[in-house]
Amino acid sequence: MSKTRRSRRAASDRSATVDIVSQLECAIRYPQATLIGALVGGLVPWFARTLAHEQLPATWSSNHGLALVMLAVVIGCGIFSGLTVYKFGRATFGDVRKAIGFTLALEGVMLVSTGATSAVALVVLVLINALGNGSNIALARQATC
Repeated sequence: MSKTRRSRRAASDRSATVDIVSQLECAIRYPQATLIGALVGGLVPWFARTLAHEQLPATWSSNHGLALVMLAVVIGCGIFSGLTVYKFGRATFGDVRKAIGFTLALEGVMLVSTGATSAVALVVLVLINALGNGSNIALARQATC
């Protein structure tokens, strides 16, 4: 295994155990990495909510096949975001059960509720994904510099 690949894996593993304040400090030290993480990680929950609330219901009545593909995309977005939120929850609460509950609550509220509740959950998910993915990229950058 290459040194770069080991460094990335170590940085990825650290993001699940590094406390939130340290992740934030690292993300601030490497703003380019944080911006990339914010763009990539923050868009995914928005994609999921837009598909789940707007496009999936409208498509279901006319094209079940396409609606099932959209549902698969929503599930994929939920998995992507959920893993980051779970790591954030573990680092924040120090308890696996709380991290799972936190993840299910945020992702679930964002996907199944409407109005302000769903919008607030989306904003929180975007911020967590931006920080988590941004600090992960920043930690990998720090390990390679």
